[in-house]
Amino acid sequence: MCPLSHAQPMIAGLGRRLGALFYDSLLVGSLLVLVATIAVVGQGMLSDQAPAAVTGTWFRLALLGTLCAYFIGFWHRAGQTPGMRAWGLYLNAVDGSPPSLVRSAVRLAAATPALLCLGAGYWWLLFDRRGCWQDRLSGTHMLCLPRVLRSDTPTK
Repeated sequence: MCPLSHAQPMIAGLGRRLGALFYDSLLVGSLLVLVATIAVVGQGMLSDQAPAAVTGTWFRLALLGTLCAYFIGFWHRAGQTPGMRAWGLYLNAVDGSPPSLVRSAVRLAAATPALLCLGAGYWWLLFDRRGCWQDRLSGTHMLCLPRVLRSDTPTK
């Protein structure tokens, strides 16, 4: 939970991270359905073998590319995905700079096993407040932006 009175950002907690991850999973899922639809319709227009479009290597690479472009692109360009923005989170490097493309790619590569190991990489945050596996391996911090610093909250 982000305290409203603090002007300094703090390391994001597990609840906010999972909330942002859920929100982003809905958006990424929608994008993947769109890419799959385009692939199947496009393949069906070119031949009678539309189901072959979903079993090929190019199809899998298109889905993986969409997933990588979403996370790496948003982290590098804006420091936050739409889900992170909704939950008041942002990402930066340990030195305070925006995450580079390499750091963003390493973060995504580390986040995959962290999530697939029954979320062990995320549960790690309950025991070590310095960050999850992907935070430590990529040299980034996911910070909780206090409401007084959010651009979408009107100031008085």
